[in-house]
Amino acid sequence: MEKSKTMATSSIGIDMSINKFVAMSNGEYVNPANMFRKLEKRLAKEQRKLSRKKKFSNNFDKQKKRIQHIHSKIANSRLDFLHKLSTTLSKNHALIAVEALKIKNMSKSAKGNIAEYGRDVKAKSGLNKSILDQGWGIFR
Repeated sequence: MEKSKTMATSSIGIDMSINKFVAMSNGEYVNPANMFRKLEKRLAKEQRKLSRKKKFSNNFDKQKKRIQHIHSKIANSRLDFLHKLSTTLSKNHALIAVEALKIKNMSKSAKGNIAEYGRDVKAKSGLNKSILDQGWGIFR
């Protein structure tokens, strides 16, 4: 998207999805950053290393710092992506209508209860991970 130097007078509607982070009413779309998905394998590997360390030893503390670094990298990259996009949109459009999503309801667990086990729990888990990786709440 191009930045305009004049006052913005246009309006735009935004639809959020998992495949395209935002689809705008003017036909443009923005692909998601998916920062958690990009660093998921590295994070899992480092967490496995942590599980083999003796709790509260010096090596345990060093490994925990490595994991915290990965988590902060994911969070900072996501925030950077969201802030850059929202700034660009707000500078170029006077009115922005964003889809009102119930993120909490969308990302509920599908496990069910003791009497009746849920269906497609693994698929729903992956969907929940993708929904929460987007950062729709922060963007809105």
